Order: sequence, then structure tokens, then C-alpha cells
Amino acid sequence: MPELIGLTASCDVVLDEADHQLVAADLARATDPLTRNKLEILAKLGNASAPLTRPRIRLAYRLTPQRVLGEQRVTGIEFGITGTDDVCTLDAGLVLTSIGYRGKAIADLPFDDDAAVVPNDAGRVRDTPGAYVAGWIKRGPTGFIGTNKSCAAQTVHQLVDDYNAGVLTDPVHKQAALEKLVRTRQPAMVDAAGWQAIDAAEIARGGEDRPRDKFTSVDEMVAVAATAPKPTIRQRVLAGLR
Repeated sequence: MPELIGLTASCDVVLDEADHQLVAADLARATDPLTRNKLEILAKLGNASAPLTRPRIRLAYRLTPQRVLGEQRVTGIEFGITGTDDVCTLDAGLVLTSIGYRGKAIADLPFDDDAAVVPNDAGRVRDTPGAYVAGWIKRGPTGFIGTNKSCAAQTVHQLVDDYNAGVLTDPVHKQAALEKLVRTRQPAMVDAAGWQAIDAAEIARGGEDRPRDKFTSVDEMVAVAATAPKPTIRQRVLAGLR
């Protein structure tokens, strides 16, 4: 939504009349505050039938691409209209595709083939005590960057509640064994100390003109993370006892 609002300063963002009606109907039924906020923003967008006065972005819903039209070059896209047998064609000179996403089954965990997620209740994997999921394998490919944060927090709350209720059994291995396994599989793993080193370096790179200058190279970030102070002997010993 912030990106959508930002676009309206330099161009018109519009919906056609049918999609405006769809948004109005969804808004009348919506009870979740976040969903209502998004729909209210969409409801305020212009109408695609208005005269063209500056660059325009049209958001189109309920359309499923059927085929790309054109011989030597793209001339249009044929769409099926969701929920009907009707089709429509939009003129186009450029087609951009996304890689898409579909969750894959994880060994020893239940899997919903239709939704491509691990069946769960707020992050608790159903019928599998001690197993939890977060992210797209939990809810499907939905949301934006901030959604994963609240999604993970919800799952962690379930885990903590189960721990406090005595539901979880003692781990089979110690924490040090998990860290060794992860570092064996991913030697360039960045831990909390490494992230703090990256954070400090980006802030320093930003100087006085901006909050930070972010790294764009993974190799650079890993190199900076490697400069983080190593755990003391006492910290390593305590970690081995956990």
C-alpha cells in the first residue's frame, strides 16, 4: 500500500467501474481493520473511464491470462474473466512474468496439496506436537514484507504458550549441535552478532546525508559479518550446556 500511495504523485492509478463495484462490495463485508484500510485506499482511486491527462496505471482484478497474442512481437494478452466463461483482450507491447510460488511437502509433516501449505492452527502444525510453521508454507504466498514479521510472531507465541504449558518435550540435542549442523550446511551463515555488524556498517556508510547506505552485494555483507566479535569462552561453554 505505501508503494501504491506513492505512485499517485506522478501518475493516475485507476480501476474500471466493475472493479470499483467489487471493492465496494468487499469493503461492506470487511471487518478486519487492516483489510478495511487497504480497501478504502482502493476505493479512492480514480475511474479508468475518465479522460487521460497524465501517465496512468490501471489495476485490473479477476483476470486470468490465457495466451499472449502476436506473431513477431507481443500485441496483446487474452484473459479469462474469473467466475465466467467470458474472455477479454488488452493491448500490450511488453509482458512481464513472475516466477510464482507453490509450497512443497516437508518430510514427516502433513501437507495440503490443494492449498500447498502445511495444515496449521496459527502456526501449530496439526496432529504434529512440537512442530511449527511460519511464512508462506504456513499461509500461502500472501502479504508483503511486514506480514512475515507478524506471521512469525504469531507462531512464536504459540510455541511459547506450549512451552509454558509443559506440552513440549526436552530437545534431543543441545543448542550447540544445531549451530554446528547449520554452519556445516551453510558456512556463510550470519548470526545476530554478524547482523549487528552489518547494521552498524550500513549506518556508518550513510554518513550525515541519509540514515544508511545499504549493501547490495551478499559477499560484502558476509565479509562485514565476519568482522563481528567472536563469542567468549564463557559464552561458548554456556551455549554448550543449553
